[in-house]
Amino acid sequence: MSTGLAMIGLLGILYFGYTLLTTGSVYISSLNDLDGTTLVMISVLIVTGVIAFKELNDLQAFGTVVIIVLSFIFLFESIYKFLFFDWVTDPEDLRTLLLQFGTASAIFLPLGLSYVRFNKAVYVFLALYVLFMFIWWITGYPQIFETEENRVIFLGADRIAVSLNSVFIWNRLTKIWLFLAFLFSISNKIQNRAYVPSEPQE
Repeated sequence: MSTGLAMIGLLGILYFGYTLLTTGSVYISSLNDLDGTTLVMISVLIVTGVIAFKELNDLQAFGTVVIIVLSFIFLFESIYKFLFFDWVTDPEDLRTLLLQFGTASAIFLPLGLSYVRFNKAVYVFLALYVLFMFIWWITGYPQIFETEENRVIFLGADRIAVSLNSVFIWNRLTKIWLFLAFLFSISNKIQNRAYVPSEPQE
């Protein structure tokens, strides 16, 4: 099971490479225009997790990796939406936001079991993520999907136009810091070996 999961991770990276070479775009139309960099991040977390948790049985490893990947995806998405709560315009949006927070909180299970751990690298990347997200938010939170006229940042009383590429790079860097925090919380286990609960004493 875990081997199959690792293969899916590798295929994800290869598929993004194929799409980038054939279309020249980082967005994958066959996956509802998913940003390919997100697919790569997910794939790397999957492969790293399978390697790190190889001493667990297949079901434990599979479940832990799935929880970590889903927590990464929905932690970013829920914070992204929460910072602009005015986007939540009806009960359905609020329900989606709460479900995203709930899914993201599943990371506490592998954290509580010491399957993932905080270390200095994790704290550094989390700090960078918070810093980049805060700057993005405080300067007006420009979005890729906005028109060129509305794609601006605010520095005091100044309104400064920014390019689509600039917004994309800032968006990706913000997500990459969170990805690296998750990755280093897992990869630390590759050297220290996955935690395996001891058998209960008679």
